Amino acid sequence: MDSEELLQQILEKLEGRKAARFTQNTYTDQPLLQTGKQFRQQHEQKKSTPEAPEGAGEQRQEKRTVTSRPSRDRRTRSRNFRDNPFASQAYDIYELFGEDRSHIPERIREMRDIEGLGTDASRPYLSKTANRIFWEQAHLMADYEDNYIYEKRFVRYYPCYAAMNTDHLRGYFTWRAQLRRGTYDFSHISFTFVHVYEILCGAGIDNHRDGFLALKNLYEKLLYVDAYESHSLRGHLRLWMHDYVIYHNLVDSCKDQLELNEVRPAVYTLLQAQAAVLQQLELTSKIDNHVEPQMPNDADLLEALRTASSKKIARSKIFDDAPELFGAIARRVFEKMVAHCSRRRQTDFVEGYFGTPTKSTYLMFSSAIFYDPEIHPDCTVELDPSERYSCRSGKWTQMLICAHSERSAELAALLHGIDCALRNAIDHPHPLKPQKLPAFAQKIIDEAVRDELNYQQELEARRVTIDYSKLDGIRAAAEQVQEALLVDEERMDSDEETAGEVSRAGEGLSGEAALLAEELPSKEHGSDEASREAPEMLSARDFNSETGAAEIHLEEERLEPQQTHGLTATELAILSALLDGLPYQELVSASGQLLSTSLDTMTEKLFDLVGDVVIEFDGDEPFIIEDYRDDVAEIISEGSAAT
Repeated sequence: MDSEELLQQILEKLEGRKAARFTQNTYTDQPLLQTGKQFRQQHEQKKSTPEAPEGAGEQRQEKRTVTSRPSRDRRTRSRNFRDNPFASQAYDIYELFGEDRSHIPERIREMRDIEGLGTDASRPYLSKTANRIFWEQAHLMADYEDNYIYEKRFVRYYPCYAAMNTDHLRGYFTWRAQLRRGTYDFSHISFTFVHVYEILCGAGIDNHRDGFLALKNLYEKLLYVDAYESHSLRGHLRLWMHDYVIYHNLVDSCKDQLELNEVRPAVYTLLQAQAAVLQQLELTSKIDNHVEPQMPNDADLLEALRTASSKKIARSKIFDDAPELFGAIARRVFEKMVAHCSRRRQTDFVEGYFGTPTKSTYLMFSSAIFYDPEIHPDCTVELDPSERYSCRSGKWTQMLICAHSERSAELAALLHGIDCALRNAIDHPHPLKPQKLPAFAQKIIDEAVRDELNYQQELEARRVTIDYSKLDGIRAAAEQVQEALLVDEERMDSDEETAGEVSRAGEGLSGEAALLAEELPSKEHGSDEASREAPEMLSARDFNSETGAAEIHLEEERLEPQQTHGLTATELAILSALLDGLPYQELVSASGQLLSTSLDTMTEKLFDLVGDVVIEFDGDEPFIIEDYRDDVAEIISEGSAAT
């Protein structure tokens, strides 16, 4: 069976089933399916066909011209509307709305006259000219108020004055007058949009700060309106307030009232920490983001990680129990991850999560009607180190520290891994289900948890706890030992010297100073205890012969046990007893310390003097090594002479 017979059978089946109806006028000369042979024959026939006469071509050209004329007219009208949308219509604006000019308030007629011959009320926003006309109308009507009973509803996707008839305009100016008096009716959401456009264009405000506060007030009022249109306007207002602060450079006075992105400042902190780690490891950053290295403390670094990630780490049970420990481990993980990415990956750690710095053209007040009759001067406005804007010849540029400003789920998984590993390491009663992490990241987390816990254990072992409540008892016992070591002659000499010193000091005094000296207790007029306290109360007196006045210098001195080569009198007495083979237990008990503690302290002090261990034990009994008995005897002798 050849191809022609097969084709004939297919066509007969189609006709029999009535799957389609083909007109003979259309498909008689042009079959639905063609073989290659038929296509070649048809092509050869076209090549052999003689050229058409000259008149036929002109007729076809004329026919094409007539057919394409309406399309060219539409393109012409489109260009004219783009260049001047309000001159593209030949009818009057009042005829458009079917209104009688004589019944329209004079100020509204003046506003209408700004629009020119007419307007396309459906789309007046396609060119900058429309924004300029709105700006002129807004400033003309800035102080206008109306008192009109408006019972209609004005709804437009892109509302402006040109889209309103006279009833809408009078209703709007009545609504605006009530809003300025404190009555907020957001059922007319299109009116609210128009009022926002007026503020952006500077109509009806005294200064730019007042304009920002007016936008902020509207935003806060809209928070209590539960409607789809209000949600849309709130989203626009957040953006427009942000642009308003930048455009008018209100960063110092209004930045704190903006709802700024929290991720970018956190990323900037992480970039500073990353630069500090790379500098410490003598590694080079793969991305030149012009960030100065600065390592934050553990708490600030953990806060930056928490803010930049989607995990609410502050709600973690282990974070509540040990935030310092969690922060220390997070710091170790961060440093190890920065080092790993710098050595093994094509991008740095932070840039791998949030992208590289970006610089792009920025359109101020996007989706709003805005116009400024003057070109904005060149400037650079910095909201924070992570977000800057630059204006050159009226064109704005946005510079961001990172390409992605959303919270990172990958960074959240890393923090979750730290949380999970720490709970497992300390046998926390509420373990977490682990998430899938790269093998190298899990290894880094496990090493960081282990290293930090070992460090904390070593730190706890070296920590010394002092019970200050026992210091008074130790001092009292030391004083009693010192008193017991004094012989009677030394005690009498000390009392006589004290009394003589007080007597000589009183000779050069007069007036109140002399009376004070007479009142001091002495050996003859008071107890021994009072006599010993006298030098503490009055250590020196100088008499000024020129003025005849007494200059009294009082010093409080704290009594401390007398020391020789760092050894106290009690320790010298214990050494003397050990050297002579006498009982030493009572001396140790009087000092308020354990025998082992006292001997360890003396051994350390003698090591500094002799350069070797002087005291050893024979079982539980200490003794002085024979080679150093002479050295110890000399130290005791020097202590006795000093006493």
